[in-house]
Amino acid sequence: MMRPVKYLGNGKTDMIGTFEQVYMDIACMDDEVVPGVTTHQEFTPTNILSIIANQTPFSDFNQSPRNMYQCQMGKQTMGTPSTVFNHRTDNKMYRIQSSQTPVVRTELYNEYGLDGWPQGNNAIVAVISYTGYDMEDAMILNKSAHERGFGYGTVYNHHISIWP
Repeated sequence: MMRPVKYLGNGKTDMIGTFEQVYMDIACMDDEVVPGVTTHQEFTPTNILSIIANQTPFSDFNQSPRNMYQCQMGKQTMGTPSTVFNHRTDNKMYRIQSSQTPVVRTELYNEYGLDGWPQGNNAIVAVISYTGYDMEDAMILNKSAHERGFGYGTVYNHHISIWP
């Protein structure tokens, strides 16, 4: 896996691999550059994170395990997994029916151009502490939200038919 960084010798983009970056001195910010030691610099400080981590708004207000959990769940999103559903080779694929673009987004969300490929739903959540309903990672939906299609998804099963 290769990723782009700026080579300080000539200011151009250099693609580095995971095995070589552990032996390099790569600076995130301008004030971290040590002359004669630092050879590369990140284009932006968030480049050390994944694309999923860059899509998480207000991640600096969450604790680190919660951010890691969100990154794992973000990989499993059912928004728009493919544009060629009929030509997929996997056995099962999930797709959400009424996906929406996020109300709150990061700067890189627009840079990646993800408005054309929404990945989830905007749920308006009321945070209340009530005995018996204290849950950490769940939602209680009312019946009308379910009937109107909130969170509806489709499972595509692909079968191979061999004709004689």
